[in-house]
Amino acid sequence: EIRNCDWSSDVCSSDLGDGIAMIEVNGQLCNRPGLLEMLCGMYPYEWLEDLLEDAMEANVRGIMLELDSPGGVCEGMIECGDLIAEIARKIPVVCYSDAMACSAAYSLASNCRKIYGSVGSTWGSIGTIVNFYDESAMYAAQGIKWDPITNAEGTAKGALMGPNLTSAQRMSIQQLVQDTFNQFREMVLRSRAVPDSAMNGAPFLAPRALENNLIDGILTEDLAYEKLLALVNK
Repeated sequence: EIRNCDWSSDVCSSDLGDGIAMIEVNGQLCNRPGLLEMLCGMYPYEWLEDLLEDAMEANVRGIMLELDSPGGVCEGMIECGDLIAEIARKIPVVCYSDAMACSAAYSLASNCRKIYGSVGSTWGSIGTIVNFYDESAMYAAQGIKWDPITNAEGTAKGALMGPNLTSAQRMSIQQLVQDTFNQFREMVLRSRAVPDSAMNGAPFLAPRALENNLIDGILTEDLAYEKLLALVNK
């Protein structure tokens, strides 16, 4: 059984004396959040990076990364994933979730040596999105006209600031979304052979996630921990 840690930090270890760190990530992932975001339960990538580095400084033999997150922002995702991959090359790192590890959270999971989940866990949602609401009708109803002054006609500057998007602005944002997705996709594929059909933004329950090689097995938390111990003692 995995219990609370006896360390002074937020990195948790088992009570079995196995030298295993258990790190839990709960909430939507973000990068350098403000006070309001923190109060709303956002989880900074910086926290996870600090906990991972603390674990390595403590000379742990393995890490169990437990995720419960729908994803989050892309800023900071690649850097945090790279750190997990670097650590996983040195010691076994196993990801487990009995809840959700989707979008940016799945990108982090993909860098672990093994990924396990409960039968009801949800995985994937590999994709990128920028939320935008066309408010031009509301502006017109209120007699407001958006008239930005930019450096040149047809510039992409000011995208997402006004009630709608010009063609140049839409092309710019579309390119940003695609470039970010390409980084996400490359991160997954460097560790796992996931088919393109499973990288269309859809989430999958564990059985279908297993079919698409998003995870390595459907297990309880205790059994996932035993898998990690087997890797550590190999």
